[in-house]
Amino acid sequence: MKKNLIYFSVVIILALLAYFFVFNKREGSYKAADSEFAVTDTNTIGKIFIADMRGDKITLERKEDHWIVNDITKARPESIVTLLRTIAQIKVDIPVANTMRNSVIKNMAAENIKVEIYNLENKKIRSYYVGKPNINYKGNFLLMDESDVPFIVNIPGYDGIISTRYTTDIMEWKSRNIFNDAINTITEITVQYPKIPDSSFTILKNTEGAFALQGRTGFNPEITKYFASQFKNVNCENYIIDNYKLDSLKLQQPVCIISTKNTAGETHAIKIYYRPVTYRTKLQFTYEGEEINFDLDKFYGLMHEDNDLAVIQNFVFGKFLVGPNYFYRQRPTNKNVLIDAMMEDARKKK
Repeated sequence: MKKNLIYFSVVIILALLAYFFVFNKREGSYKAADSEFAVTDTNTIGKIFIADMRGDKITLERKEDHWIVNDITKARPESIVTLLRTIAQIKVDIPVANTMRNSVIKNMAAENIKVEIYNLENKKIRSYYVGKPNINYKGNFLLMDESDVPFIVNIPGYDGIISTRYTTDIMEWKSRNIFNDAINTITEITVQYPKIPDSSFTILKNTEGAFALQGRTGFNPEITKYFASQFKNVNCENYIIDNYKLDSLKLQQPVCIISTKNTAGETHAIKIYYRPVTYRTKLQFTYEGEEINFDLDKFYGLMHEDNDLAVIQNFVFGKFLVGPNYFYRQRPTNKNVLIDAMMEDARKKK
């Protein structure tokens, strides 16, 4: 009985040795540090550097309550959250087989994204390269800096690639926020219509902390207060990289200019322009059949001292595109000065 037990134990040990020999022969051996891509506690991350082979670079730095992109503008919160989750959740699927290593490393040398992660003391804690997707597009090849062992890495439960989350397109990182003024910080709001001056107005906070319509009396103070409360977390839809369009709009008169001033002395503003109708425009004719020349759902917007061009939605900004009469009602209405002007223009051309 004892001999049988000894023989059985020897067989098990030999089988395990054979398994590990075959496995290591197929996959190759590597140090644990070669596969430690994830940083599970992202609260310890203070800076992330991303660079591609084209020379595009992104540096994301943590501040007290936000992140900064390339030391020039606030980062888009949702993009930061996605990246941090990716950094925390990535996991090695399998190491690349020995027979494929040289080929994968060669491909990664030709096309990769370099990622460096720093802690709050600005010490580099991770440095790796993100390569192309694997053959079934359920992960990417990753290679730790100064290592020669690439891995297929993915996010458990995520059926896709991760390289897109390490983008070097600054427009994907820049905050799309235009106004983010809490009502208690606002001191002045101006809505100006250069082509319709009678519809322009200014709201000022008086010494008692109430919002008053400048140069007018009899307005509803609850409506002015409600109007001022809507300037929190107001964003554009997306940025447009088109220098020709940007320069062209700068030479045109905007149809509306919205600006706010706050207790910190900051001014935030956007210049709004009509956006021509395209094949994707939903409404291109009035109910009477007149042709509408401009998009009723979206406008162009210039902001950040006219350096950025964006598309903005009427769904988001329509609540600001009102006239003085708006403040004499008992409750807010959907009266939109720019939409009314477009519809009137269409009727005149009939």
